[in-house]
Amino acid sequence: MIENSNLIKKVDTKNIIKIESEGGKNQLEIDLNGGRIRELKLDDKKILGIFLRADGKEGSTHVCCPNFSIEGGEYGLVAHGPCRKMEWKVEDIGTDFIKISCILEKGGEGMGSYPTSLKIVQIFFLGNYFEQKVRVENTGDHEALVNVAIHNYWNTPEGWENVKWNGKTVADLIKKDTFINGGIREENEIEIPGLGKILLKQNGLSNARFWAASNNGIYDLNYCCMEPAIGGEGYFGSEESMVKLGEAKEVSQIILGVRDRSQFEPLLINTLF
Repeated sequence: MIENSNLIKKVDTKNIIKIESEGGKNQLEIDLNGGRIRELKLDDKKILGIFLRADGKEGSTHVCCPNFSIEGGEYGLVAHGPCRKMEWKVEDIGTDFIKISCILEKGGEGMGSYPTSLKIVQIFFLGNYFEQKVRVENTGDHEALVNVAIHNYWNTPEGWENVKWNGKTVADLIKKDTFINGGIREENEIEIPGLGKILLKQNGLSNARFWAASNNGIYDLNYCCMEPAIGGEGYFGSEESMVKLGEAKEVSQIILGVRDRSQFEPLLINTLF
């Protein structure tokens, strides 16, 4: 049963869900078209957002599944997987959480010859921090090859030339469209000029891509993409990537201000699945 259906509203003909916490200082907007995060604000600061890119496309945080980037070409899968362009269904809403899902049908649009069907569930929690949990379940009749990434669009109000990841600047990584294959920590401190220090905690996401769109060598500077993923090169199709019938993979990310670290308690309830 869906609670608080009044939280669903139309914005430019799109189905948008918005929740708030901490007296409105923390805000989250979810677009059901693509299951995307339109905006995340913490302490009145925009952390994740929606941006018009140099290539003319509109970018916002989304899940990549069952493949990341261009892997899965042998199956005819679209880049980043088809779920980022699908209409997601609301399964439940509360004052501090949103639960949505979509079904990737075998033989469906963007799935090519991928051998099975998947159900993808996202749960978003907003309290004094933000948490996103992704569950990918094999609902079909064949083993599933599954990689998952969360393509975060980080707001960089003063540009990303001096953005730091665990104390190291990442500008060169962004310019070179770099994929870090393994070794990403579970807990990472991100420093973004104009926003301050942010803590990113990840579960099951030990790889990451650093990127921003460009046109004729001129880069977008008002955002950067730092995208945690389960697997890197060679992962998709490996034994480790396989999900048996009726089983699932789960990953999550948590974002909070470093100053709120002492107040942090994981509150997202597994039974929401």
